[in-house]
Amino acid sequence: MADIGVRARLDSAIAVALGITSYVSDVNGFVLDKGMCHDLFEVIEPRDALNRVILGCESNNEEMVKKSLGPRSRTALDSLVADRSWEALKAELWPGASSGAVAVGHRFEVGEGWSQPWDRPEGKALTLINPPNNPEAEVVFVDSSGSACGRRRIKFLITQAGLAHYENFVNNSDVGDLLRVVSSCAAAPEHAN
Repeated sequence: MADIGVRARLDSAIAVALGITSYVSDVNGFVLDKGMCHDLFEVIEPRDALNRVILGCESNNEEMVKKSLGPRSRTALDSLVADRSWEALKAELWPGASSGAVAVGHRFEVGEGWSQPWDRPEGKALTLINPPNNPEAEVVFVDSSGSACGRRRIKFLITQAGLAHYENFVNNSDVGDLLRVVSSCAAAPEHAN
């Protein structure tokens, strides 16, 4: 397996090349699970919350998914798994076993700096003094080849966890639909590399 830091940088480069906000492969989990430290301040942006949901789905990590959800989404997920296990939900959403590494990308359809790939200068433009107020974004999902495979409107919840530290959570009430589109995109037909 490739070095985690190298793979995370490769995923970021793929996002820039595809013109999308983020590209999340299931091998960069360590970086996303710990949160990304941006410049001098730790700012977990909306793209990071969605990236963690995607990675949690790709890697079958229920705890990572839960940690990335706001109250509305968490309540919806709790309802989905109330009468079945996470494994049963995952099996329903992701029919068939994964045959190797998977990746799902996404593009926020807004003109804000936080909608750009982190490796782009405009992607570092989140204002710490005045962060976006619980933004919503139309999101286009792409499969591992960069082909569009779904579109959803995603709501985020932003909380301030310290003087210069913000946390972001996906806060859609229909989180099952979001998990379904992520799983569908990850399970898209494989393309030759």
